[in-house]
Amino acid sequence: MVGMLRTSMKVRAIFRVAAPPQTLRNLTVKSNHTPSQPCEPSTQQALAGPLRLAIRRSLLLAAMMACGATAPAVAQTKAAPMTWATFGNPVSTLQGGSINGFSYSEKPGDVIASPMSVVAGMLFVRGSFVAKNASAWSGLGVSVEHGTNKAIDVSNYKTLSIRLSALYSSKLRLRLNGTDDKTKNNGCYPIFVQYVTPEERSYEIPLSKFASDSYCGANAVDVAKTLQHLSAIEVADTSDPVRARNSQFTVAYITLLP
Repeated sequence: MVGMLRTSMKVRAIFRVAAPPQTLRNLTVKSNHTPSQPCEPSTQQALAGPLRLAIRRSLLLAAMMACGATAPAVAQTKAAPMTWATFGNPVSTLQGGSINGFSYSEKPGDVIASPMSVVAGMLFVRGSFVAKNASAWSGLGVSVEHGTNKAIDVSNYKTLSIRLSALYSSKLRLRLNGTDDKTKNNGCYPIFVQYVTPEERSYEIPLSKFASDSYCGANAVDVAKTLQHLSAIEVADTSDPVRARNSQFTVAYITLLP
């Protein structure tokens, strides 16, 4: 009789454990589990028989789900800013990229470029627009290559951060150059025109604002494609049409922001 009573009590205990899922969750939440303890059910006694094995598996599954639900989310690492260029001399950046000064005009002799220099980390670009031949377009500037002197994929970056100043308040043209020589020569890689003052300051420009000049027409290049093979970043003072004046601007750093 005593044996039958004990068996009956065990069966009732089993059916209490095999409660609905909501009850299992409540039991798991009220457990003494801490992050330093393994995620397993608190019941330690060995159960025999198909029914008891099924109950044990249900408890294990409920405990694992509860542990998974409270596990901290894995933090995603944000891409770090890329320093494209800082300056110590007028030949190459401190990152190893080539620095190439240039000047151009519709007619020869309307622009005279002076040697570049670096003072206190600022690259000075100087020259003069002479205007003796009345060119319809002209410019004076610098092209700064990546430290590897190769094109790289920067499509994960969203913003150009650049520190500039100008001798006189003026508009400087920024250009993102790729690797195609024909597109470089016709000036159809994406540009952005930034108004710059004599006060040295940083400008943050969304890369999505860069676009090919309007005259490019069918030769225009999409900025997203350019960013997949970016080889150089260009800064130029332009005079369209040419007007006689001195030109000077500085570049202190160029950085790409994610």
